[in-house]
Amino acid sequence: MRCEIKNLNSFNFIERAVTAEVERQEALLAAGVPVTPVTLRYDSARAAVQVMRVKETELEYRWLPEPDLPPLRVDPAAAAAARASLPELPERTRMRYCVLGLTPLEASTLVDEPVLGDWFDAALDSLGPRGPALARRLCKWLTVELIGRVPPAQLASAKVVPAALAELVRMLECGEVSAPAAKQILDLLVEEGGVPGDRRARGPGPRRRRRGADCRDR
Repeated sequence: MRCEIKNLNSFNFIERAVTAEVERQEALLAAGVPVTPVTLRYDSARAAVQVMRVKETELEYRWLPEPDLPPLRVDPAAAAAARASLPELPERTRMRYCVLGLTPLEASTLVDEPVLGDWFDAALDSLGPRGPALARRLCKWLTVELIGRVPPAQLASAKVVPAALAELVRMLECGEVSAPAAKQILDLLVEEGGVPGDRRARGPGPRRRRRGADCRDR
């Protein structure tokens, strides 16, 4: 319910008064008492608000229509189209990353740095059906290994591309390369670009594939 608090002369008092009013309305509602529009004053000594008078009509708040602004009527179809054209909101993106298995901190890192989020999504897409299973490892290699070599601001012009990092993570997961070899391959990808499979011979020998592992994209 909209109420008015008079004579607040500092931001500190505004914060305290709003907090006190929230507590007052919560107490009324908990007791089953309806909240009515009133004018209040803040008592700093008691850290509470006190009712000065009851508002009789909404006009007392001077909420008057603007005669030069006609009512705005939005076509529902146009509103739906505009809503559908919006990009994914940050909180939605953060939730999507957490569903993939990323920690809240990892998800926030990608959301707070949009270029990292876009890079991660592009690499994830290139992994195909195996993407969700490798999301956590992909995030680590992006935010630790790659960013340690290429600052986020330079990713757009870097020679290494999302699909190359995704393929390197897949090879590492399948046991086709060891972690030290993967880091050396990443160095070459950053320096020269290209495809990870063409770089294996220039690093330590490939690790033996785990028995029964099937890492081929379906």
